[in-house]
Amino acid sequence: SLVLGLTVAIIAASKDLFHPAVWDCWIECEHSLSETECKGTGSRHYQMILYFGFLWIFIIISAVNSVLLYFHVVKIEKASSMYKRHADTSKHSRAVFNQSVLYVGGFVINWIFPTTYRLLVLVSGGKIKPKWLALLAGIFVPIQGFLNAIVFFRVRALKCRSENQSSLITVICNLVTSTLLCTDPYVNDSKDLIKTPQEFEKNVKSLRKLSIKICEGEEPVQDPVSLEEE
Repeated sequence: SLVLGLTVAIIAASKDLFHPAVWDCWIECEHSLSETECKGTGSRHYQMILYFGFLWIFIIISAVNSVLLYFHVVKIEKASSMYKRHADTSKHSRAVFNQSVLYVGGFVINWIFPTTYRLLVLVSGGKIKPKWLALLAGIFVPIQGFLNAIVFFRVRALKCRSENQSSLITVICNLVTSTLLCTDPYVNDSKDLIKTPQEFEKNVKSLRKLSIKICEGEEPVQDPVSLEEE
């Protein structure tokens, strides 16, 4: 990432591309130039390649990693289903799928509007600048952190709700309060991974053993849960 950042910075500086670009990018032509002169600098092409191009590459990489993670969890669930015939063995893969869709979807929602706007400006030579699209871009770009927080707090909120049988509004209020004031009424010392790191490491090692056996083509010879006792 450091090499990529330095490369983009050097190219942009050498081409004199660093100018105010409102809400989503620092690569733009000088505002004092006309549309014809701006087109001649090629700044908007550089903007699409050096900024939006790499941005969508990383979003695609995140999506691919999420898909690989989902199928990896499905593979483990299928291997363990023989020991839990009457249990819902697909709940973990469903949880991974839902979280992945929300995580990647948040990035897509954040950046689809500014990308479309800049692409229309590039293709039309600055003649098409939809104000409604600029408005949506101006709204969603600044709140990307808020959307990410919702995605990650969602898991914690659902867990607290299932363990405490509280309304979702009550759970959300308590989570926000506990985060701001560093106090958590829902923390159970026996289940808190931060307070019981040894138990967390033990579970990770157990899953790693099972994953290695599956990758090597071996069938697990016992219930994955009992691996913790080895």
